[in-house]
Amino acid sequence: MKRISLTLAFIAATVSPALAAPISPLAIYTFENGLVTDDSGNGNTGTDLGGVSLLAGAGHDGGTAAQFSALAGRTGIDTGIDINRGVLAEMTMGAWVNLTSLTGIPKVLSHDDFGYDRSLGVDYRGDDPGVGFAAFTGSYVADAPGTATTGSWVHLAVVYSGASSALYLNGSAAASFTDLSAANDSVFNLHIGTNPGFNEDWIGLVDDVFVYGRALSASDIGDIYANGFGAAPIPLPAGLPLLLAGLGGLALVRRKKRC
Repeated sequence: MKRISLTLAFIAATVSPALAAPISPLAIYTFENGLVTDDSGNGNTGTDLGGVSLLAGAGHDGGTAAQFSALAGRTGIDTGIDINRGVLAEMTMGAWVNLTSLTGIPKVLSHDDFGYDRSLGVDYRGDDPGVGFAAFTGSYVADAPGTATTGSWVHLAVVYSGASSALYLNGSAAASFTDLSAANDSVFNLHIGTNPGFNEDWIGLVDDVFVYGRALSASDIGDIYANGFGAAPIPLPAGLPLLLAGLGGLALVRRKKRC
């Protein structure tokens, strides 16, 4: 009986922390602690390439935001994070964005170097006409035409996960696509506020940038949109509840026999 009880205690102690374990981000840039500070604690401190400054009180939540303005040459923030598919087979990235200009096809997150790469921003080259928030799939544009406007905050995210990739606007899926990005194509790290290969510079505000080294679910994206950077629980293995129930029943039978 004692041995079974100890086994149950060990399993419970092992499982409980796992269930509560957060989906840890690779990097978070809230801009509350500096322009290039990674607030996730993972040390992915960015490099300021120019054309960006902090603006107190301008964030989507009333805090500090990063303000981007187009300059000649490569600008924005180089995060130092390699998001090539050969490094991150699946990934999620996004931010709160507020455009002040719709000039060209600006990108808020990108590592594009003229190849088959990953980008998030504004585009008009999708299947449907109209300028909208969009993700580059590595081969074509997945967009939500007519959604890109100036002067208002939008929560923008993209999940790259093979044939289950998706673009999200304000916590809801806006377009689905297949990730066709090349395995190790780009020489650039992930940049905030520009497409480093084409100088497609973001003009406006950016806040609460996030990068995850895995594909977040639709509910995860919705939770981040509604509540910020939450810690979504890791799902319980399918057979584990039956195992725990069986061991509990066995312990009860053993106890009755001793009585």
